[in-house]
Amino acid sequence: MARLTVIHVAKEAGFTLAEIRQLVRGFGGERWRTLATRKLAEIDQVASRIELMRSLLQNLLRCGCFDIDECGRVMRKHRGLQ
Repeated sequence: MARLTVIHVAKEAGFTLAEIRQLVRGFGGERWRTLATRKLAEIDQVASRIELMRSLLQNLLRCGCFDIDECGRVMRKHRGLQ
């Protein structure tokens, strides 16, 4: 039962099946730390991507462009692409 709890928590934390398998086959404090540290880095990357997506979508909702060409020009200007 305790092993299933560890597997369930690891799954809820976002570990893949392969990562969980690696964890339970050689469970130990250092292995758990290594996997958790790696997973935190992955989550931070995903969170950064989500924040960028949120910002872009919020900007698009405020867009007042009338056509796609105007929209493209505004986007280029805001990105410094002139």
